[in-house]
Amino acid sequence: MLKLLLRRFAGDRSGNFVILFALALVPMMGLMGLAVDYSLALRTKTALDASTDAAVLAATTEAEQIIQTYSSPNYDATPLAIAAGQKVGQNVFTADAAMLHTASPPTLTLNLQRPNNGQTITATAYYNAKSPTFFGKMFGTTALNTNGIAHSSLTLPKYLNFYVAVDVSQSMGIASTQNYMNQLAKITPNNCVFGCHVTTGNTPSNEQIAHNNNILLRIDVLKNSIQNMIDQADAINSRTASAGRKLIETGLYTLQAYIQNDGAQNLVTLQTLTADHTALTSAASNLDLGNNDSSGVGDSNFSSSLTQLASLPEMSASGDGSGQNNPKSFLFIMTDGVDDVYGNCTDGHCTAPLDPRLCQAFKDKGITVGVVYTTYIPFPNEQTYRDLVQPFQPALASNLSQCATSGYYYEASDGPAIQAAVKALFAQATAQGTLTQ
Repeated sequence: MLKLLLRRFAGDRSGNFVILFALALVPMMGLMGLAVDYSLALRTKTALDASTDAAVLAATTEAEQIIQTYSSPNYDATPLAIAAGQKVGQNVFTADAAMLHTASPPTLTLNLQRPNNGQTITATAYYNAKSPTFFGKMFGTTALNTNGIAHSSLTLPKYLNFYVAVDVSQSMGIASTQNYMNQLAKITPNNCVFGCHVTTGNTPSNEQIAHNNNILLRIDVLKNSIQNMIDQADAINSRTASAGRKLIETGLYTLQAYIQNDGAQNLVTLQTLTADHTALTSAASNLDLGNNDSSGVGDSNFSSSLTQLASLPEMSASGDGSGQNNPKSFLFIMTDGVDDVYGNCTDGHCTAPLDPRLCQAFKDKGITVGVVYTTYIPFPNEQTYRDLVQPFQPALASNLSQCATSGYYYEASDGPAIQAAVKALFAQATAQGTLTQ
């Protein structure tokens, strides 16, 4: 009887499913548990990714603020900025990570740099963390490793000073195009085109005649071009948030001459360095030719005016533009390059090309010198031109090119070319003048 019962039990298949399910339940529960552990680890990683992003952004921002605040020509704030930025970034990550449930405190390696002390600050951060398991322990896994990386790059705003020096001698009153020259010659009392635009005794003056007939002179084109430059600088200042001084400040000066008195004030400051758009616009509106009378104010004396300009207190050493106390400086000279000196050559004075050595004083201060050379169109029928310019005209371009910093020299023969040259100089100087992150 017992043998029969054992055979029937052994041959019964009706309970197989229950047994198989019971045997499979343990690994199935384990796999489900591991899925929960993995989900928790993924949530931890997502949180730490965000914390690392915040850390690198905080690090670059702190470094930027330190550099802008403390940099000067005599002090490189980069090491201080790097140390402060790394500390701030680490603190941001640590504070965020402390709110997460991890097997051990996450670690962060933050690398903050300012390559070649340039305008860019970069940050790279790596983190490692262990997310604890709840079900994995059944399989000997107490924690899941997680890691990540974040990058940040910030371009420092560039603080810039522009010193704009304009030659206001009579030859800057040449009509700005050939067509305007022809028109002016027909309507002036002496049919003059060169060097006779504000003549003593003429009422109205030749300059007034030109303006009354909507004829643009070179000085007018320069005035308009400088106003455009002022407007562009104001636009940059307006769209870029900056505590303290604005990113761009501009000063405006005229170069003239009392040729009978080398000790006279041959430099006129129309506006000292400022970011005040209204003040600069008012100063630019006062740009005009010097009077061509016995005082000789309508001439040029570069050896005096440029020397006076270089000695101004505001013409300090240029920085690299990285901070408010460390602005990068540019001097833009707009001239025909003819220097008037006292003598008995023609009409009580002589002329010579601008001496490029006069520009060295600015370069020695680290100031970038830009030159717009308003070239002469030959006036073979003008005796004044033949006497005062023609003998050395080929040397003008060479001397002015030597005056300019390499890459910052432009020649302009007429109004449109003058406008393009001034625009190009400003664009070249402000190429990295906006903040990106």
